[in-house]
Amino acid sequence: MSSISPPEPLSKIIIGVDTHKHVHVAVVLDDDGQRLGDLRVPVDSIGYQELDSWAQSFGRIIAYGTQGTGSYGANLTSYLRRQGRKVVEVNRGDRRARRANGKSDTLDAELAARSVIAGTSTAVPKSADGTVEMIRKIKVARDIACKNRTSAIISLKTVIVNTPQELKEQLDSLGDKALIEKCSGFRPGTVDDPISAAKHTLRALARRCEFLNAQGERSRRGDRELRFPRESGHPTGRLDEAAGRMSPCQSQEGSSPSSSRPKRRIESSTRTERSGR
Repeated sequence: MSSISPPEPLSKIIIGVDTHKHVHVAVVLDDDGQRLGDLRVPVDSIGYQELDSWAQSFGRIIAYGTQGTGSYGANLTSYLRRQGRKVVEVNRGDRRARRANGKSDTLDAELAARSVIAGTSTAVPKSADGTVEMIRKIKVARDIACKNRTSAIISLKTVIVNTPQELKEQLDSLGDKALIEKCSGFRPGTVDDPISAAKHTLRALARRCEFLNAQGERSRRGDRELRFPRESGHPTGRLDEAAGRMSPCQSQEGSSPSSSRPKRRIESSTRTERSGR
């Protein structure tokens, strides 16, 4: 009577993935660290399916060690999680070591897999599909507008420092809001002397500040229409309340970007007096 031999157990495998904007590169290792194969796939849903099917052909998948899970690898990470795969976040390799040992996408993917096997990479990627991610997305336009507005105000005040004295005296004592309104209303006419040139520049910067203020306000009004998912448990469900009703631009209204400098000078002088005593 012939006996049937039991099937060989499936190999345990770890996949390392080096992510890029248009192409992802994957390398498969078994649990002993032996390299079994590599693959390049396009960054789309068909490529993700091809990658997972290809990996399953080598054995039982233990984990994916993926670089850039918060950027180029975010959508791949989301897909693999929906398939029930374990994904481990792997940091990019040290640049000096990469220059010394050579650089290639397959080598980076292999190193990602080996870091999972060695246990040096254990971080769980962010899910990027909850309320925090919603808030992060809606704040992007507002934060950029506020950053650019601050830069425009600093540039405007830098120009004032070097303007002719008669114009400088009119502007030095004004707060941010009044300064922007004043400079926005300048009519320099023909630019044929330093004063008219300064007015022309100040008006351009002030009107840019007004545009960025309006952009931040439109973003804030749009935030009021957004809601938390019902399961979030937020008392009001208002996404703009969690992100902060007041725009960073508006919270700085009327205050100078350098308003803290006199305070620091006073504090430093106080320390000098105390040390003298």
